[in-house]
Amino acid sequence: MTSLYLVRHGQASLGSNNYDELSTTGREQATLLGQHFHALNIRFEQVVSGTLVRQIDTAQSILSAYHASNAHAPALRRDPRFNEYDFEPILKTYAFINGIAEMPLKDPRQFYRFLQGALNAWVGGALASPAIPDWRAFSQECEAGLAALASSVSSDSRALVVTSGGVIASLVANALGADPLKFVELNLTIRNAAITRLEKTERGWSLVTFNALPHLETAARRHLITMA
Repeated sequence: MTSLYLVRHGQASLGSNNYDELSTTGREQATLLGQHFHALNIRFEQVVSGTLVRQIDTAQSILSAYHASNAHAPALRRDPRFNEYDFEPILKTYAFINGIAEMPLKDPRQFYRFLQGALNAWVGGALASPAIPDWRAFSQECEAGLAALASSVSSDSRALVVTSGGVIASLVANALGADPLKFVELNLTIRNAAITRLEKTERGWSLVTFNALPHLETAARRHLITMA
């Protein structure tokens, strides 16, 4: 059966002028994941990322582990259907509606609560603005990307998709038949460079692994586990 490895991008640059770039830690997370895949002799038939810089750079860092060992790896393909939703207008609209003058970007715990509230409002249809992406359209776009990839790989193959937490959460929620609000809970638990694996069966996609960090969960690397 087809195995799909969904990987969230490495740590980006939250709080900087450009979130859409990997931090030094993000690049290290991705490189270690590539080394992990290579050490397990995992060979991907296709490697796909979204078109965001943090997604592309994570995918290329993963592939660099194969290139360093002269091992075969497919060329990276980019598909915008695996791009993250545009969270900035969601947060700004939520802040405006709730009279929040400044988003708490520098306090991780406060920002988490703020983001959770904004996403619950977005998915629940409580945010009304033409600038905000439509939740259902986003989810459908993720499913369309998944279907296109599944139809382009052979059976009993492995494919790697390097994307973002929202895409992974949407695909997992749909695979589980979960309520849309479950998407928010899943989204906010996915760590940087974490592995989620789906397998295609006769009944559809089945969740095998969620949010795993086998390449980082050691005493020497625990400091590399991040969420941003």
